[in-house]
Formats: sequence, structure tokens, C-alpha cells
Amino acid sequence: MNNDKLLFIGGDKRRLYTEKYLVSKGYEAVSYEENPTEFFKAAKERAVIILPLPFSRDGENINIDKSCDALSIKAFFALVKKGDKIIGGMLSESFKSEIEKCGAESFDYYSEELIAENAELTADAVFEVLSQRDIDIFKMKTAVTGFGRTAKALAKRLYKRGIDFTVVARSEKAQTDAVSMNYNYVKLSNFTDKIHEFDIIINTVPALILDEGLLRKAKNDAIIVDIASAPFGAEESTVKKCSLTLIRALGLPGKYYPEKAGTLIGKKAESLF
Repeated sequence: MNNDKLLFIGGDKRRLYTEKYLVSKGYEAVSYEENPTEFFKAAKERAVIILPLPFSRDGENINIDKSCDALSIKAFFALVKKGDKIIGGMLSESFKSEIEKCGAESFDYYSEELIAENAELTADAVFEVLSQRDIDIFKMKTAVTGFGRTAKALAKRLYKRGIDFTVVARSEKAQTDAVSMNYNYVKLSNFTDKIHEFDIIINTVPALILDEGLLRKAKNDAIIVDIASAPFGAEESTVKKCSLTLIRALGLPGKYYPEKAGTLIGKKAESLF
């Protein structure tokens, strides 16, 4: 049995498999949501507190299941003791600074390796999202906005399946990389003149790039699949105003591949203990 007591707060189905993996390694685990009494009892001792990915979605509260009572980041700081270790995903600099003031340590498990693995799982999950909604992407013309890790993983899958798609991005490097892979490419600044050609727009950019002026020129039955984190690629009110369909698909690895994603988090978190 390892001496560190693990205190889990928040997250989705991935958390269950992260906990399962670490318990199999001999750690004792307590969940805040399932048994807050035991959590606070355990918190009297030195603890390793495992936070979800991302640790917060709104910058004010810990990312915790909606069926549970909310836990503000401010209230969380009150639980942290000197000597504790806080391990979470996508920790902000301000959060880490406050943890340090508490006399505790913070570590971010969202490493380059995990980011790459997450991108691959997210790309696979996009096809699950479309299939569940009976959307046949093989018969539609698709635009993928952005060309980061997730967009590249998605583009690779679209290309292998022979799907008609175009990469839409800003940078010269994105253009060079996309063209070198034989992908169709349109600069984001020129997308206004091209958006009417696409049936599906899959956004991977966490910025409001799909504004009203652009979406007004889209096909009447176009589908926006937004897989980016906040502030997302388009506002729900704007998409509705333009009479388009919006599918907001967040946390895809946790929804479709929780065991694999959770185990990956567990392995990375363990390396930080």
C-alpha cells in the first residue's frame, strides 16, 4: 500500500478509470462527490488531490459533475493544506500561484504526450458524434477550422477515408503543412467567400472565429460541429440567429473513450506524485 491518500474532485467518466488505475497500484482513494465526509476527514492528513481535465471550465468553479454541489475555486483553496500536492489538467498560472501561497505544490498532468493522445481520441470521437446523429459525412463537403493537434489528427482520418474536406486556418505554416499533405486549404481571411460551399464545419479553434457576418453566408442547412474549448468557435445565439444547426461537442475522450483516456491520466498523474 502506498502512503499517499488520493482525494479526487470533479471530472467525467475518465475519473473513474483514473481512480481504478491508481487503486490498482496500491493507492487509497476517496471521492469528494461520493463521500464528502470521508473526503474532509482524509483531508486532515497530507494528501494528493487529483483534479479533472480541465480543472475548471469557467475560471470560477472546479469542473465538477452538475449533479453535485458546486465547489468554487476559492472554496477549494480553503481545503488545501501545507504539504498537499495538487495534480490537475490545464492549471492556470493564477491557480498555481494561489496553491503556492497555501504552502502546497501543484503539478499539471496535461503534458505534451497527453495532449497528443487526447487529440487522437478526440478525432476518433468526432465520427461517433456524427454517427449518433445520423450525419453521413461521406456525402457532405466538410471544412475543418484550425490546424492544431486535434485538427491534424482529424484531417488525417478524413483523408484516409476519402472524405471531401478543406482545412481553414490563419498561418502560412498551416497552409504549407496542409498543402504538403495534399489537403485542400483556404485561409481563414478568405473563408467568407467559400463558406457557402460546405455542408459541415468542424471547429477546433477556441476563439470566436465563426461570427455572424461569416455564418450569414453559410448554407441554410449547414451544420456547425464545435469541439473547441471555451470561448468556442461560435456563439450559440449567433448560430441560432443564422438558422443553422450547432452541435457543441465537449470532452469527447471522456464521453466516448473514458477507460483509455482515464488510464492515460492515471499514468501521467502517478509520475508526478
